[in-house]
Amino acid sequence: MFQFAVLKLTRTPRCAGHTAPRSLQAASGAKFRLRSERLRYHVASLALRAALDTDYEGCLSESSVVETCNEAPLLLRVLRCDPSVPRPPVWFMRQAGRYMSAFRMYSGRYAFRERAETPEIAVELSLQPWRAFGVDAVIMFADILTPLPPMGLDYQIVSGQGPSIKTPVRCMEDVELVRPLTPEDTETALSFVGTTLSTLAHTLADARPRPALLGFLGAPFTLAAYGIEGEGGRASSGKQVKRMMYTAEGRELMHRLLQKITQSMIVFAAYQARKGAEAIQIFDSWAHLLSPEDYQEFSLFYVEELVRGIRAHGVETPLIFFANGSCGKLGVISAMYPADTREANGYRGLDALALDWRTSIAEARQLFGKRAVLQGNIDPTVLACGDTASVKAAIDRCVCAASGGAHILNVGRGIQPDTPEEMVALFCEHVRALPETDWYQQLRHRHLVENGVPG
Repeated sequence: MFQFAVLKLTRTPRCAGHTAPRSLQAASGAKFRLRSERLRYHVASLALRAALDTDYEGCLSESSVVETCNEAPLLLRVLRCDPSVPRPPVWFMRQAGRYMSAFRMYSGRYAFRERAETPEIAVELSLQPWRAFGVDAVIMFADILTPLPPMGLDYQIVSGQGPSIKTPVRCMEDVELVRPLTPEDTETALSFVGTTLSTLAHTLADARPRPALLGFLGAPFTLAAYGIEGEGGRASSGKQVKRMMYTAEGRELMHRLLQKITQSMIVFAAYQARKGAEAIQIFDSWAHLLSPEDYQEFSLFYVEELVRGIRAHGVETPLIFFANGSCGKLGVISAMYPADTREANGYRGLDALALDWRTSIAEARQLFGKRAVLQGNIDPTVLACGDTASVKAAIDRCVCAASGGAHILNVGRGIQPDTPEEMVALFCEHVRALPETDWYQQLRHRHLVENGVPG
């Protein structure tokens, strides 16, 4: 069984032009943190294979990965508002997950952090959905809590319960113990993230068509909510967060914590971009805890500061923003993205807005305009519970509701663990077939005409 897992990492890919992942162990000098003798044997086996057939020195350099494709990845073209794309790109939040049998081979053997912090395994899990379904983006396998341990907020993932912070933040003394992330931290304590991204960038460089490589991070409020609540399960009610927000002393504490997290995520985003991330999604998973007014004060203000800080570092990588529970908050979000004057006063703003499944994409299109890049937002339970006709109908409705504007197809939350793999495959196949349909050609033609593009 164990040898089968090793072979799985290097098997012939299903997508044309793909190079299967290979170990970095021979090139990196065994810099990975290994937590068991079994895993040591696993990585050693991979290292032997790597030594025989590849040289990964190039992917470990600081230089950017050169674009080798004749055409940029479809998703990046959409993020640049290219109206000539033949169809919307497709990828899924939590596309590397337990719904895949190949993923369960690893989740059954290794703890979450062991998977996320061992680059060979993280690379394999990141690539699995692309190999299986031909998605248009590969997102690195990690967690939004990944950067917290170097900041003094260690965590573990408890099976069936979710994240658990060992020392939650409840008073000013706790806040003062939170240490802002530094560039040195990213190169040491978080070096596995850079290794995973640079390996993925190298592996995908010659793929035809090439998928975009995505990094991600948590929005300041969401990370603060985890840090304050202590456990993911309790964060859904947000009692500890609300107690902090609605007292004078707690409000000061909250803002101090948010400032530290924002500063840290600026550093983390810049590191991901440097290591090969071609776009970065910011996840505000706990936005649903807040009213529009509170959301503006405790979340959006810091997201804007985050974006400003990222751009101040010279990072031009496109930024996608996902707010769970954005329904009812689109008005305040529109102040950040997108507006014709968003580059005024040195603020470029976000590049795309990812909508959750409870938000009307038609209303968002009307509010933000046709040149806005919208992502989403199909109910993930359609894939988990629906039949073939329902899945296809949901895709068609979503594309129509986006009204021919810049659009990235995705679910409006993560893929559920009980989703049949064949439904994910069907989803991707149906999207790829859109250009062959008369109704989509008419929709696309209208979009081209509106943008002054012959087609």
